[in-house]
Amino acid sequence: MDDSSGPAGGRRRRIVVLDCAYSLVQIRARGMEHVVTQLDLDGFFDHVWYVQPLLGVAGGDHGVGPSRTTTITARHTVIEAPICRLRPTVLPWTMGPCAYAPSSHSGRCQDQRQL
Repeated sequence: MDDSSGPAGGRRRRIVVLDCAYSLVQIRARGMEHVVTQLDLDGFFDHVWYVQPLLGVAGGDHGVGPSRTTTITARHTVIEAPICRLRPTVLPWTMGPCAYAPSSHSGRCQDQRQL
């Protein structure tokens, strides 16, 4: 059986879900892990990747830094991609907010600045 085969020799079913509603911190604080774990549809999908592509767009410090991958169960993985890789800075050559950030965000990401 190769990596693309599931049990009984059938094709493995995997799904990527893009969801901007909740961060992993919010999911855990509210006891809502089922939001992620129910996405396998009672075992129909062999693996689920729950992706939060705009982490921090609503504000807060968790919108800064590298992408984070967290294993919830053996079949469920959460991937969070902050809107800014590095902390925003206010420098004379900055031209506005970080890419994908709301207009209230001050400064640009250090790796997004325009020289």
